[in-house]
Amino acid sequence: MTEQKIYKRAQGFADKILETVPFPLLLLDAELVLEGMNLAFCEKFRFSSDDYEGKPLPDLGPAWGDRELCEKLARVHSDHKDFVGFPFEGDFAIGHRSFLLNGTRLKGIQEGERFIVLSFEDVTEFQGHILELTRERDDERGRHQITLEQLRHSNRLGIIGRLTAGVAHELGSPLNVVLAQASLLKMEGVLTEDMRDDLTVIEDQARKMATLIRGLLDFSRINKESAITLNLREALEHTIKVLKPLSKKLGVTVELVSSCDDPVLINGDQFGQVMTNLLVNAFDAQPNGGCVRVSVAEPGELKLSRELGEGFLVVSVCDDGPGVPKDLRDSILSPFFTTKPVGKGTGLGLSVCQSILQEASGFLELSTDQEKGCCFHVVLRRG
Repeated sequence: MTEQKIYKRAQGFADKILETVPFPLLLLDAELVLEGMNLAFCEKFRFSSDDYEGKPLPDLGPAWGDRELCEKLARVHSDHKDFVGFPFEGDFAIGHRSFLLNGTRLKGIQEGERFIVLSFEDVTEFQGHILELTRERDDERGRHQITLEQLRHSNRLGIIGRLTAGVAHELGSPLNVVLAQASLLKMEGVLTEDMRDDLTVIEDQARKMATLIRGLLDFSRINKESAITLNLREALEHTIKVLKPLSKKLGVTVELVSSCDDPVLINGDQFGQVMTNLLVNAFDAQPNGGCVRVSVAEPGELKLSRELGEGFLVVSVCDDGPGVPKDLRDSILSPFFTTKPVGKGTGLGLSVCQSILQEASGFLELSTDQEKGCCFHVVLRRG
């Protein structure tokens, strides 16, 4: 048998082996010119070997001209090193896919012939699964971090509560004496007008201090009143009715958008305190008049910081005021933090609301979706 026949027989035998391999294979010469592709490659990438054999690799399409891939293939011969698991992805006739490539040097039958055999492993689905697991892991880490921050915040609030309770009690008694003495002195008939004015100033400032102390006590008090089943719509209507004279005076209309008669678990007086605080804040945010919208929704209808099941309802109080600047939103529920002018607020109202709701297995949060105005979400457990 002549050498040429042996060569052709060996080539035919090699071609048959390539065709039976179930995964895509591509044969390139030293200049990265296509020498052959097996049936699995043609079916995978929807190519015809007759159309591309003898052409440079980049002719297969934009993805195949990737600079990093071509440099990697060129180094197979120059550095005499095979490679395994080279990541390769792009847009093909079958869509966007991700592969792992293995490149192996191969000597030809004739002297000086050098080839590269490329094998392809499609890892698109596996990569998607890994990305999904990574996202789930990151989400879990995020939830864990939020829980830790909430625990730290609760611990800080407990310490502040105990401290403020002691200070408030110590200040309350002498302050009451100051108020009483100022009132008695004003009854004296020998006082000049200037003296009466001075006593009035003392009374006014003492009352402001008394208001602050009551806020401190409300914030620090651990309320032992048990939660009761409360009709949510009736409770909202009652609070809005009580505040109607104030809203009318300020030129603010209150719209209640709710057909929900479901009960919630919270003490009625405490819920009234929460809603009164939020509504009055909304009134203050619109000194020239405006509208406040109160609505009830399922947790899934809103973008909340926590995932909640069907066991909760959300009351939203939204206004058209200037809103809360983004750099202040993380501090809005902190004790003693206020966006109101000096003398207009103690910075304890929202902290008290948060404490009340947490005792009732709920919570308060500021919406981050508002482009205009301010919107607070009151999360309550269903009754």
